[in-house]
This record gives sequence, C-alpha cells and structure tokens, in this order.
Amino acid sequence: MMTIKKRLYRIMYKTLFGRRILQLRLMIKSVRDTGSYYERAFYSVPEKKLLYISISKAGNTSIKASLYAMPEMEDYRMVHNAIKGDERHKSIEHINEFEDYYKFTFVRNPFDRLVSCYENKFHTDQTSVGVMIKDLIYDRYLMGYLGRAKGFKSFALRVCRIPDKIAERHFISQSFKMLRDDGSLIPDYVGKFENFQQDYEYIRNRFDLMPLPHYNHTKKEKENWMDYYDMETAQKVYKRYQRDIELFGYQDVYNSLIDYLKSKNIA
Repeated sequence: MMTIKKRLYRIMYKTLFGRRILQLRLMIKSVRDTGSYYERAFYSVPEKKLLYISISKAGNTSIKASLYAMPEMEDYRMVHNAIKGDERHKSIEHINEFEDYYKFTFVRNPFDRLVSCYENKFHTDQTSVGVMIKDLIYDRYLMGYLGRAKGFKSFALRVCRIPDKIAERHFISQSFKMLRDDGSLIPDYVGKFENFQQDYEYIRNRFDLMPLPHYNHTKKEKENWMDYYDMETAQKVYKRYQRDIELFGYQDVYNSLIDYLKSKNIA
C-alpha cells in the first residue's frame, strides 16, 4: 500500500516546481549527511585490481563502457544505468578499502569542460539522445538557478558562484575529494582528455581492456572553445577552478586563452 509520503512525492514530481523542491530537499539532505551534494564515485574491476575515479565531462561514459566491456549503446545513459547501484560502484569515501588496487582517472581542461557542460547539459536539445527528456538537468537544480542563465557568459558566471559543497557533478572541481590527507593525489595515473586515446592506451594495454567506444559527442555552436570566453569570464573561471588548473597542469591553457582574447580585442 502506498504511503502518504510516497503519494505526496508522486504528486510533486508531476510539476517542474515540485521536482525542483524534491531535488532541493535531496541536496540539503546530502550536504547534511555527507558534507556535500555530490559524492565523487569510483568504479572497480575486482578481477583486474583496477579502479577508476569518475570525472564527468572527461570521457566518463566511454571509460565505463571499456572497463566493463559493454556493447555500444544508442543512448549513453544506458551505460551509467547498467552499473548504477552495482557493488563495483562506490562513493570515494570507501577508497581506503581498495589500497591494493591500481587507481586512475582522466581530467580535462577546465575551460573546455565548462563549455561542454554548457552545450551538453544546458544548451542541448531535449531530444538529443532520440527520446524526449522531461526537463533538462539544470531546469531543476538549485530551483532553476542555472536554467535561467542567458547564454554561456551568464551560465559560467553563475557556476563560479556555486561552491563545490553544493556543485553538480558536471561542473564540480575535478580535484574535489581527489587528495589524501597529506595532500597527495589518490590516483596512481592521471590521463588527459586532450590526449584521450593515447593516454588511455596505457591503461587499456596494461589491464587488457576493451577499446574505447565514442559516446556523448558534444555539438558546439563555435568550433573553438576559446571563442565562448571574454576576459571577465576567463578570469572568473580561472579563479573558480584554480586548484584544478595548478594541480593538473593547465596553467599554459589559461595563458593561451588570455593571449587569444587579447589578440581578438586588438584585431
């Protein structure tokens, strides 16, 4: 028999406002229980003593498919759903239980990653995967705070005001919960999305994994991610992701972005 609480949730879920309230309630509970809205996850392959620390918008879907030898699927969300709740999928809080595992992750240039987040999760068509999505992820998140952004600059500046404690996984800092108490990186190997195929080959060959399938290609309005930025936005995004930029070696990318924006202003 359905409880009153479940009936209320079902009624609320039928409206966008109701879904926003339910999502906000989940956020408050997560922050209260764990200290943050998003708990970084990892995926283990016990028979190979291998562990992947997940970072969204950095080849995440393709890596999961390779790890678990999944056939290519039309809807990329099926890859995530196939292992959601599986014993091999755990919160980073359990990482100490896997000390003897080889750990790896992949990171991405934070400026390009934010553009991909904007295009794929905010500025996307609701039928981009061939099925109608009831509402896009940022229509609900923080009562629609990001969903009301007008263009990339507005979106980026709003993201910069959101601390990692309540950040959503597609734009949370990549270094979030990625360090040990002594400040050292948890993963033994950090690949770069910019050299995805080449860097992943090291992991694939060492652990005899399936070749990378290509999932979730983001269609962008502009060919060059740098063209999404102006000077103010670049500086604010740099400040927001400074730890990632320094930790994963993207300072040269920021310098190149600033030089590019200066040259555009001169021209």
